[in-house]
Amino acid sequence: MSRYALLPALLLLALALAAAAQPHTAGWSFTASASTTSPTPIVLGVVDSAGGLSTVLTVSQLPSGSYLAGGTLDFDDRMYVVAMLSKSVNASLLQVDPNGTIVQTIQVDSVNPQMNGGMAQGVVVDQNGDYVVALGVGGGSPDPGLRRVDRANKVTTLCRGSPFQDPYGVTVDIDTGKFLVLDSGNRFVFSVAPDGSGITSLGSFAFNFSVRSQITQDIRSGNYYVGSYASQGAVVLCMDALGQVTTVLGSGIVTALGLHNDRASAAAPRLVVGSNTSQSGVFFVDLATKAITTLASTTGLSFNQLFPRQELSTFRRSAGIWEIYLHFPGEAGNAYSVGLSISGVRPGVPLPDGRRILLNVDKLTPLSLSGQLGAIFAGSVGNLNPSGRGMAVLDVAKFPVLKGIAVWLLAATLDPKATLGIRTLSDPVRITL
Repeated sequence: MSRYALLPALLLLALALAAAAQPHTAGWSFTASASTTSPTPIVLGVVDSAGGLSTVLTVSQLPSGSYLAGGTLDFDDRMYVVAMLSKSVNASLLQVDPNGTIVQTIQVDSVNPQMNGGMAQGVVVDQNGDYVVALGVGGGSPDPGLRRVDRANKVTTLCRGSPFQDPYGVTVDIDTGKFLVLDSGNRFVFSVAPDGSGITSLGSFAFNFSVRSQITQDIRSGNYYVGSYASQGAVVLCMDALGQVTTVLGSGIVTALGLHNDRASAAAPRLVVGSNTSQSGVFFVDLATKAITTLASTTGLSFNQLFPRQELSTFRRSAGIWEIYLHFPGEAGNAYSVGLSISGVRPGVPLPDGRRILLNVDKLTPLSLSGQLGAIFAGSVGNLNPSGRGMAVLDVAKFPVLKGIAVWLLAATLDPKATLGIRTLSDPVRITL
């Protein structure tokens, strides 16, 4: 029997014995604000798992009066995509390669293309592989809202105007596939359907948001987290699905900006938070104990957003056909398998050591993990190439009856040196067929 066919059994054995390996950590990418005289004039960079900083882009490479706000990695984890706020150029996205070359500048204000001082403030890659941008009110724009940029750089407006005042952070809800938008103008969180319809308020906050505040979702609980600030220091707020708000952190860090959830499968769920001023750095906040630990201390940097690698991401090639991209740095040659579920991610499968596989196992899961779906899910098992990459294709184009069904995906990698041969569990991703 091949090791691919054994993978479902290995996963089940891992559940029974609770001996899954610690996940591989590749660090965090970040956007930041810095001056040309700053000791560390980095505006796009990486902080590794040991707290070391590396530079991708410096402030001198940006137009005068500009800084980078939200950021993410492209759908295939090869290119940085960052939102640029500027006093001199139109609202834009920058595509930046890992060597620090600005490959492309994409204007995103389709309503006011001649408006200077545009505020492209947050960006996320959706299930189709397109960019969705939160466009704020900088420069007097009357059209705050969400813009979509497709692979041909065509810009369309998803939604604009009321009820938005100054949308900043944007992410995708793992449960519903809807966009979550943090509006710093009215302190609301809005839910927006993928086509821009059905805008609903999920709740509001009493604290002020910085124009660099972001929103993230803890996949393990489903709760939403935002960073803010108050007179006593940073405030990290939690909003549950009912809109109830609680304070997770009320002191200990000067500001809490650019926060993101850490790996969802980890035994101790936590947030990674960027701060600035006298306590500039990157910190972890344990969601259970509220303990703060330092990953990196810096001087002269104001962190705007932290974002992880896209270990598992999707691109809609055409109706009913999805390309599934995998990237696990440092795992060249390791076997991988991608599991599917139509039953969601929660509660998932808990491991006795506290870790959790965030995919509900149903009849589809073992078939996909073992490669038994054939041409429907080609490449669902295989080996990562020398760059730690892999690719699968989910093709249900011949089954129109499946249109509209939600499917969740999760990838696992194998390594004979890891306990039970299981090395890494990716965070799950949701698509709608």
